[in-house]
Amino acid sequence: MGRSIAWIWLCLLLLANCKTRDIPVVDSLDVTTTVAAETLPPPAITFATRTPQTDTAQPTPLPQQETTAEMQPTLTRTPVVEGEPISNDRLLLTTQNGEDVLAHRVGDGVFKVVLIGDRQPLVSQLYQHFVTHPEQIPAQLSVWFVPNMNPDGAHDVIRDADAGFDGCERNEGNGKAWISAESHALRTFLDDAVFVAFYENAPQNVIHYDSCGQNRMAQTMVVSMVDNYANNDVVLAESRLPRTVGHFIDYLTARGTAAITLGIRDTEAAAHPAATAVFLQQLAREFSEGETVWLQEEGLAVWEFSADTLIHPLAVTELNGTTFLLDSGRILAITADGSVRPILREGDDVGDVRVLGLLDLADDGTNLLALDRAGDVYRYADGRWEVERYDRPIRDRSAHYYVALAAAEGMRRNLIETSAPLLLRYDDTDEKRSTLPLDMYPIDVAVAWEGDAKWSYVLVQEKTSPFGSILQFENGVERGAIELAEPLTQARQIEANDRQLVVTDLDGRRIRLIARDTHEELTRFRFADNRPITAISATPTLTFVGRDALFRMAEPSYQLFAMDTLTVSNRAHDSDVLAQLVNLNIPIGIPQFIQRDYQMAGAPRHYRLGVHEGFDFYWQRGSQVHAAGSGTVIRADWEYQEPYAELFDLWRGQSYQLGYTSDEANDFFRGRQVWIDHGDGIVTRYVHLSAIDWTVQVGAWVEAGQVIAQVGNSGSPASIQGENEDSHLHFELWIGEGYLGEWIRPIEARYWLREILR
Repeated sequence: MGRSIAWIWLCLLLLANCKTRDIPVVDSLDVTTTVAAETLPPPAITFATRTPQTDTAQPTPLPQQETTAEMQPTLTRTPVVEGEPISNDRLLLTTQNGEDVLAHRVGDGVFKVVLIGDRQPLVSQLYQHFVTHPEQIPAQLSVWFVPNMNPDGAHDVIRDADAGFDGCERNEGNGKAWISAESHALRTFLDDAVFVAFYENAPQNVIHYDSCGQNRMAQTMVVSMVDNYANNDVVLAESRLPRTVGHFIDYLTARGTAAITLGIRDTEAAAHPAATAVFLQQLAREFSEGETVWLQEEGLAVWEFSADTLIHPLAVTELNGTTFLLDSGRILAITADGSVRPILREGDDVGDVRVLGLLDLADDGTNLLALDRAGDVYRYADGRWEVERYDRPIRDRSAHYYVALAAAEGMRRNLIETSAPLLLRYDDTDEKRSTLPLDMYPIDVAVAWEGDAKWSYVLVQEKTSPFGSILQFENGVERGAIELAEPLTQARQIEANDRQLVVTDLDGRRIRLIARDTHEELTRFRFADNRPITAISATPTLTFVGRDALFRMAEPSYQLFAMDTLTVSNRAHDSDVLAQLVNLNIPIGIPQFIQRDYQMAGAPRHYRLGVHEGFDFYWQRGSQVHAAGSGTVIRADWEYQEPYAELFDLWRGQSYQLGYTSDEANDFFRGRQVWIDHGDGIVTRYVHLSAIDWTVQVGAWVEAGQVIAQVGNSGSPASIQGENEDSHLHFELWIGEGYLGEWIRPIEARYWLREILR
């Protein structure tokens, strides 16, 4: 059933465009100061020293390649543009009253620090001082001043920031969910900030800090600022953050940004500029001398790709000199000569098996392995794919959902299953299973040898919070969790080598290196601009991938891959797009969220050999379904007729004949539906309905929260057993050509669902 596919070979360009910064950056394969070089035999990861540099070496250009065919691209060098202007003012938004909210910058350092006034005049005074005395801003910092974030006073912007996964149980279901345009604009503006201070009016001078997540830098800087003011004519008291609902500090801390709130009474005191100047100097030293190594592109080997080529990479590995990337439903192979080509896409056929929803990538030292959302594993060897493990048909595990794959030479393959949940280890002869905690979401798995012991490390997250841990299994027997001084928060991926574990958390904004034997945390890495990393590999060197770029801990070099034909138009997995979707409501009006990953978009549906494209909200038949947002009705199935049992058998028979669910079959299994177009390519679909409200007609306008239908089970095979069987609302959120959950991990789909729906 295989299909012939013609791949297009693409051109590559070399880019060298970097500037020297006087901050510590990784620029070599020296060992971090926490570990002696002789303790890390190959292939253990080695990292740069923490010593600030004054002369960062310019990247070495790659040699020119002769263009002999399309697969041999031309490598050229792009000159650095000198003297490009720097924008020192930014319009964040214009309020409904026509007032502009502006941010002003002083300094051109790599670390973004933001001081925000919410009807607090001190920030304006500080800006006037530092724009007159820019020499008081440390060279490492860019300090942004937002004097009046809330000019009309319509909302409490600082507390209008409830986040679904900020670690604060007190916020759950009670926050205002970014209802003001000001807080929404501020969230976007602060995405690349590393330190934020909010200024409020208060009856006494006080600094509030801490959150449910806790940030060490914030706590350190609070003590520093209190000391600074104590030496002047103003005394500040420090206190923990009041337990208010949905505080911005909670949201920022969960994303790794240090944040504090200053309640100020004496706004005219002369001590403010002086104390702030000293505080900024100490903050700059904290970036240079603190526990985190801050990365810049200048100190790394960088592969930069054309815009929108890599949106949200899920996995990366290197095998036999070729780098393999999984992003946007395809695996890209990048060879030593610089050629780039897709070698497997969703919808391809491997033998007689249709690839469904690529989810993870690994290698065993010899073969490349890929996992799809149906639980099938594909092996790439000698230039061709073959099915290694087929687990799609209805069996005793018909609700299984394998979400991660790991392999190593001489070890069984490791899969983690999130429905049971369990750790499954298999080879050519049999399978071994180990149970995982029921109160945890499994996220990822890594494997490693140690003598005769074969270790599996399972990354998990609590179901009631964003905090996670690492479970250890020796030859399938659980050996407890690895306890860290600071818990993992919004962990995303784990990798292992001979000596170390490498974990990403803070939604990918931090990389943490942990010794396998002592469980000591050795080093932390973050980008100075707070960019997220979505995929990592630990051998033979540390490699990490984010939006349109791949980085290695190697000799600094820069290369641009110009691949316009590989750009991605489907942006349903783009965090920049998803962050803008904050005005949608929970469509079924219940506070609790989905508990099982199998009910999430992207999960397999084994009864029809397909993939789930929505989120299942279980509630009783006849419950009201509300429009998630305002928009125009573009589909309403008024003529829907309940199908007879034989029709279900016919459509399932087609799925078994094809080996996957056709679009027509998928539409049949959705049953009675309503679709609403919200504009800007956003469409919501309401599926398995038992009835539709009489006002919902194609072309009609509906308001957010309006009752549009009732919960049912139409289209579900369970409907044959009775009208109340398996009643639930299947809700889909489409963004252009794709649906939420399609090309991201289940834990990330859950995060975004909580962020978007309120």
